[in-house]
Amino acid sequence: MRFDRALVNVDLYAVLGVPTGASVEQIRRAYRRLVSISHPDLNPNLGDAERKMAQINVAAGVLLDPIRRAAYDRMRSDRSTHWSTPAPAPAPAVEYEHVRLDERELEWIDHLRNGPSRTLAAFDAWAQSWSPEFRMMFLCASVALAVGLIRLANPTSLPSLYEEARPAGSSAPSTQPT
Repeated sequence: MRFDRALVNVDLYAVLGVPTGASVEQIRRAYRRLVSISHPDLNPNLGDAERKMAQINVAAGVLLDPIRRAAYDRMRSDRSTHWSTPAPAPAPAVEYEHVRLDERELEWIDHLRNGPSRTLAAFDAWAQSWSPEFRMMFLCASVALAVGLIRLANPTSLPSLYEEARPAGSSAPSTQPT
C-alpha cells in the first residue's frame, strides 16, 4: 500500500475510533472490531460496505506501521500549522519591460534553454559513429548500471530474489504442486 498525501485530509484515527496517542494494540483491537462489524461479506445489503472497509484497511495500514504513522502525524501537524497562520502577502508585480540584460546574461539564458538539447544532439551524432557491436555493449552496460542503481536504492515495492511470485491479493505462497 502506498502512502498518499491525500490521506492528510482524512482523520485516520477517527476512522478507527481511537485516540491520537493510541498504542499499536489499541489500534489492532479497533481494527479487528470494525472488520468484524463492517466486512462486506457480513453486510451484503449495505452499499457502502466495500468503501468503508477500504477506509478501515487504509487507516490500519498507516497507523500500524510506525514509519507511515510518524509521517502521517508529521504531515497532519504541518498542515494544521500552515492553515492556522495567515497567508503571506503576494509579492509585488515586476514590470519586465524595464529590465535590461547585457549580452553575457542573454548568452547564459540561451545556454540554459538550449544547452541540454545541444548536448544530446552532440552525443547522438557521436553515437552514430559507433559500430553495432559497441552500441549493443553500451546498451547492456547502461541497463546493468540502471539495475544496479535500483538495487542499491533497495526499493521495498519490488520482491526480493528469494520471494516467490504471488498473485495480487494473496498473502501466503501457493501450495499447489507443479
